[in-house]
Amino acid sequence: MFKRKYLTLVILVAFLVIAAILVSMVIDGINAVNDNQVLAEHNGEKTELQLNYAYQNPQWNAEIEAVIEAFEKKYPDIEISYEMNYEHKTYDALLAKKIARNELGDILQLKNPQPFADSGLIAELPDELSNLVTYSYQKEGKTYALGMVEATSGIVYNKAVFRKYGLEEPKNYQDFLKICKTLKAKGITPLGVAGGDLWHMEYWVNHFFRTDILAGDRNWLKKAEQGKKSWKDPEVTVMLKHLKQLFAEGYVNKDWRSTRDVSVSYMLIHQDVAMIYTGPWTIGSIHAIDKETELGWFQVPANNGQVFAGDNRDTYLAVTDQCAKNSEKYDAAMKFIRFFYQKANYARLCRNVNVFPVTADGAAEKSKTAADTGSLRQRVKDSFDQADARISAYIGDEHTPQNFEGSCLESIQAYLQGKQDTEETQKQLQQIWKKAVQADSSNGR
Repeated sequence: MFKRKYLTLVILVAFLVIAAILVSMVIDGINAVNDNQVLAEHNGEKTELQLNYAYQNPQWNAEIEAVIEAFEKKYPDIEISYEMNYEHKTYDALLAKKIARNELGDILQLKNPQPFADSGLIAELPDELSNLVTYSYQKEGKTYALGMVEATSGIVYNKAVFRKYGLEEPKNYQDFLKICKTLKAKGITPLGVAGGDLWHMEYWVNHFFRTDILAGDRNWLKKAEQGKKSWKDPEVTVMLKHLKQLFAEGYVNKDWRSTRDVSVSYMLIHQDVAMIYTGPWTIGSIHAIDKETELGWFQVPANNGQVFAGDNRDTYLAVTDQCAKNSEKYDAAMKFIRFFYQKANYARLCRNVNVFPVTADGAAEKSKTAADTGSLRQRVKDSFDQADARISAYIGDEHTPQNFEGSCLESIQAYLQGKQDTEETQKQLQQIWKKAVQADSSNGR
């Protein structure tokens, strides 16, 4: 009897132990699943995107960062790492290095999408996205890049300096030169140039290229591409001599070759220079440093008084082909692009950077303008709208062979430093052009 009870007790205890083990295993299993879900949600399973964009100015950088921060807050399962780096080279030169290293990432800001589309480096975008904007890059009826903004360039000047010496905005190019001459005589450097950043040279170079060449022939670059125009032609001579005059007459800061773009804003505030040829985003950069500096804006007119405004449609958003091959990354990239163009986000960017909207509904135009730059922002827009012509072609556009722009600007820098004369510079520019065209042809572009 005792043995039977003892055996029953042993069996019961064993059963309870086994049951406890099984329950423990089930609980551990559930906890493990939950732990894995937590890890997936918070650690290892976020979709990561790499965004590469051009550091054009502090305002642009700040707004891109703000969009990314707001996007990650709305989509905590997506993380965007970003890299902006201009150094002193052109943006396209930096992208060429990234291509060689296979580091293009997932989302790209592009200046000229054509070679990237031709090389299969960027992916086709859906029609619903191309319908968001008024300009895009298309190839064979397919969209590969979306216009981000539209902008122009011109002179930002210190109004206090102009008032002090009784100066008014010029009505023609001779008036502009008289302003420079007067300022120099008063001990004020008329123009701030940041040749320490190679890309900054684009402002004046493209101004004279537009005024002296494109104003007479909008298709000049295309014809040069076809061999019908040459950098040794007379109109290029005029362009270079106009540019050289500003430097030879002492109208530019003596240390222009080493000055960085970020420095010229301070120079204008402190009245070390009176004017800067730049984009309207510099207005925001200057007011971020000193809101009390009163600024003006004008487009530099040609000899006959006509104004040929730059219509800069050279800022595109694209997705890399590598990103498109990963459905998870591609879906995340599409979410970011839609978020970028949402009214509130896009309007803020356009307003703060002082650029024109390219969304189909013109969202940014309906937004309230910041009070401290409102009238000047309108002045920028009016001068652009009222220009005699708006020219979108420039050195570096789709009719410019890859790797020409940077070498072109370096050659012109050497010319402005007196290292070579006009004829030598033109010959060199033509050689650089032919070499770049041949390289593009060899690469199937």
